[in-house]
Amino acid sequence: MKALQTTTAVLEAGAGLALLAVPSATAVLLLGPPLESPAALTVARVAGAGLLALGVACWLARGDGQSRAARGLVAAMWVYNVTAAAVLAFAGIGLGLHGALLWPAVAVHAGMAVWCGACLASKPAKIVGVLGMWAWGACSLSSAADPAASAFAPTVVNSAKPPGPAPAGMVWIPGGQFSMGSEGKSNGVSCCSPATVADAFPIHRVVVDGFWMDATDVTNAEFEKFVKATGYRTIAEIAPTQEEFPTAPPENLVAGAVVFTPTPGPVPLNDHFQWWNYVPGANWRHPQGPKSSIEGRGNYPVVQIAYPDAEAYAKWAGKRLPTEAEWEFASRGGLSGKLYAWGDEFRPGGKWMANTYQGKFPVRDTGEDGFAGVAPVKSFPPNGYGLYDMAGNVWQWCGDWYRPDYFQQLARAAGVARNPQGPDSSFDPSEPGTKKRVQRGGSFLCTDQYCTRYLAGTRGKGEPDTGTNHLGFRCVKASIK
Repeated sequence: MKALQTTTAVLEAGAGLALLAVPSATAVLLLGPPLESPAALTVARVAGAGLLALGVACWLARGDGQSRAARGLVAAMWVYNVTAAAVLAFAGIGLGLHGALLWPAVAVHAGMAVWCGACLASKPAKIVGVLGMWAWGACSLSSAADPAASAFAPTVVNSAKPPGPAPAGMVWIPGGQFSMGSEGKSNGVSCCSPATVADAFPIHRVVVDGFWMDATDVTNAEFEKFVKATGYRTIAEIAPTQEEFPTAPPENLVAGAVVFTPTPGPVPLNDHFQWWNYVPGANWRHPQGPKSSIEGRGNYPVVQIAYPDAEAYAKWAGKRLPTEAEWEFASRGGLSGKLYAWGDEFRPGGKWMANTYQGKFPVRDTGEDGFAGVAPVKSFPPNGYGLYDMAGNVWQWCGDWYRPDYFQQLARAAGVARNPQGPDSSFDPSEPGTKKRVQRGGSFLCTDQYCTRYLAGTRGKGEPDTGTNHLGFRCVKASIK
C-alpha cells in the first residue's frame, strides 16, 4: 500500500507540473494570432497529451490521495486556477482581448479551482479532481489541434424567404449570424503578412438582417444613365479650389484623379507613391487619363468614383451603400472561415476565380487570369449568393468610417453585434488627421507580393474625396417588411 501511495503521489506531482506548462500556451491559443507561435502550439499539444496520459495513470493507480506532496500540489493548482480565471476575465473585460475559447477557459479554470478545493476537502472528491485534470488536458489538446478554425463558428442563415420579387440586377442576401474578420490562415498556416489582417482581428459574431444587393459592381453604363438623368459631376471632374487647398500653386488646381502607373523596373514596395500618380483629366469617363476612354466598355465597373459620388448614385437609384458587416456577410456566400469567397484554394482545379495581379508587381501584370487591368463584370464565377467580383477586380466602398480597432470595440461589447453601422468617427494611425471610409474586396492590383486583401474578411480604407482607377462600388436595398 505504501508503494502504491508513493506511486500515486509521484503521478500526481507529474500531473501538477505538466498542468503548469499548459497555461502560457493555451493563453496564447485563446488570445489569438497576435500572440501565437508554433512553439506555443507544440507546448500546448504536448502538455495536453501529457495531461491525458497522466490523468489515466492517476485513475488506474488511485490511492487515498492524502500524501503531503499531492496535497501541496493540489493546493498550488487551486491558487493557480483562481488566479488564471481572474486574469483571463480581466483580459476579456478590461483589456478587450478576445478569442473563441477565452470565456470557456475562464469557466474551465474556475471549475478546476472548485475541483482542487474539493480534493483538499474530502477523500472521495479526489476522483473528481483527477477527472478534472483529465478534462483540462483534453481541452488543451483540442484547442491546440486546429487554432485556425477555432475562432470561426458556422454561419447561421436566416430562414425567411425574400420579401418579394428581386429588384432589377439585385439578389437576395438572407442575413443571419456569422463570424466576421480574418486570421489570414488556412489549416493553421498563415497566408499573408500579419499586417494584412491586423485590423481584421479579432473574429467576432455579428447578426445582419436580410437585404437586396447588386449582383455586380455598378457599371459604366449604369453610372452614365445616372449622369444623364441628373447632370451630376463627380469630384474628379471638378477642379479643386484655392480655399480647399490654400498652399497649392494655382497651376496644380486642376481636375483629375489618382492613377496606377507601372514602374519601369522593380522597386522597393515600401512607398506606394512610386506607382500612384495624380493625372489631370482622369475621371470616370477617362479612368487612366484624357487619352483613355470607356467607349465600348459599358459592362465594366465604373471607377474613379469618390465616396460622395457613390452616395449620390445610390440615393438616385433608391438604394444605399452597404455597411461593412453586410458586405462581408454577402461576400462569404454562406461559408464560414474560408480564405476566399469560394473556399480555401486560390485556384481550385487550376481555375481562376478572381481578377488579381500576376507578374512582377508593380512592373507588369501578365494577365494570366485573362485580364491585365480591370475586367468586365461577371467575368468570373459568382459566390454562393450569386454575387460577382466580391474578391479582386475593383475595390468597393462601404458606408462605415474606418478605424483599425473597430473589431476590438465590437468584441469588447457584450453579446453578438446586431447590424453594426461602423464607428462614429474615423481614425487611421498612419494618417491621424485624415478621415477614411472602409473599402472591401481588393482589386486587380492585389497580389501575394504586396496586397492580399482579396482574402475574405480583410479590410481596406480610403479618403472619401479620392477616387482611383481600381475603386468602384455596389449598392444594397433594405427589405420592406
